[in-house]
Amino acid sequence: MVHARITPWSYPAELDDLKKWFYAAKTGSGPKDERTRAIQRVKCYQSKGSQYLPHVVDSTAQITSAILLDEKRCAEKSSDILAVRLSYTMALIRFVNGLLDPTQQSQFAIPLHTLARRVGLSSWFVDLRHWGTHERELPSLDMLRTAAKEALEWLWDHYWNDEELEEEESSSDEQEDTDTVKEIEGLILTGIGIEDALIENRWVWDSGNRNLISNSNFEVNESTGQKKFMAISPSERINDYVARIRGLWRQEPNRKSFVEACIKNYSSILLELFMAKLSRFELELLSSVAQSYEKQVNGEKTSLKQKFPNWNELKRKLLKKFVATINLGMLATQWGNWESTIEAHPSYVVLWLCASILKRLHETNNQLPMRKKRKKRQNENLIELETKLSQLIQRLSKRFNDSDAKLYDLSSFKTTVSHTPKNPNDGTSDILDDLAKLRQRLTKPKTPAQEIKLWNRYPQWEPKPFGIL
Repeated sequence: MVHARITPWSYPAELDDLKKWFYAAKTGSGPKDERTRAIQRVKCYQSKGSQYLPHVVDSTAQITSAILLDEKRCAEKSSDILAVRLSYTMALIRFVNGLLDPTQQSQFAIPLHTLARRVGLSSWFVDLRHWGTHERELPSLDMLRTAAKEALEWLWDHYWNDEELEEEESSSDEQEDTDTVKEIEGLILTGIGIEDALIENRWVWDSGNRNLISNSNFEVNESTGQKKFMAISPSERINDYVARIRGLWRQEPNRKSFVEACIKNYSSILLELFMAKLSRFELELLSSVAQSYEKQVNGEKTSLKQKFPNWNELKRKLLKKFVATINLGMLATQWGNWESTIEAHPSYVVLWLCASILKRLHETNNQLPMRKKRKKRQNENLIELETKLSQLIQRLSKRFNDSDAKLYDLSSFKTTVSHTPKNPNDGTSDILDDLAKLRQRLTKPKTPAQEIKLWNRYPQWEPKPFGIL
């Protein structure tokens, strides 16, 4: 259900009036300047309780007030610009702080440039905020004017120009989905904030490193007076984080959103953590990557392409880490589910993953005679998995090859090419020319054979010190 909330305005029409008064040029509400009236209306709302007034409305009024003060100074031809610069600076600082502080939900502080990028705000606003807060000199008036205009544009694009400015009458399912996605992204960002703790205390969560000795084994016990300042130990923080992500992961509908959030906010150490602690996470990630790859090759925009713009980056950062972290024993027992997912979404990325897993299996099986064969059943499962993988790779190799990797890189150009106007009369010749150019680009140019020269000993050579002829 949609919960009721308190607003300082009585009807949505009042908010629509503010929109017309603040942005008369964009809404076409007439030549009369109503900005002063809009600021007075916002001050009236503040008197009812500033906690009920949205930050974007308050910031719009403060920035507009600074602009009006600047226009008044110019009209009176006053030379005192300090008050104007102070007004601009304070309004912009409050604008940036009010946008970024609520998104600072991590255990450790996330850089403001990162938070600004996530909300679509230009990073130079963060620099301007730092300048106005910490530097001895205020920013120049021209820079402040430009920043104020851009801030009002941002507020228009992200708030005032929303068609659903009135109270949203969304269904309870949509509201719950939105809350769940926000909770998932918040958890992912929290994990990114404790990356250093995860790396330093890998023994806490990595089952393969249970006997690993960390520097925590050598820490000296502190006095009780000092311990009261330590809120929680790294191991407790990690265990609490793992419990929270497991609680979300157990809910079946959340898994797709969870994997998409992992790709969007990719972290290699979090990938290892999720693969170690979340059941069937590898399978869900494989399905998501395979589907996103298909969509991207077909010209659709995906979060996978946004995070990994080219094939080499995708392979180096995500796929290789995925293959190296897979539990081969678990893969052997769950191969039926993997095979059905692969058959449903065959592509070159699936072929590459299977070939890489097979290569790792070869290395593992070659080491089996050197080990004590206590786990004979597990070794037999790995050998059987190797056979099934080889058969699957044979089938996929008939449909895909290494040249298909270029499709992932070239897919970003499909949207721009599709918007170019085409002449229907010469369509056939254009297609043939494009195919010829593409074939020429994909084929490797032949390099001329170079003569191989060998080093020969110089006859009658005598060593001499430097500087002597």
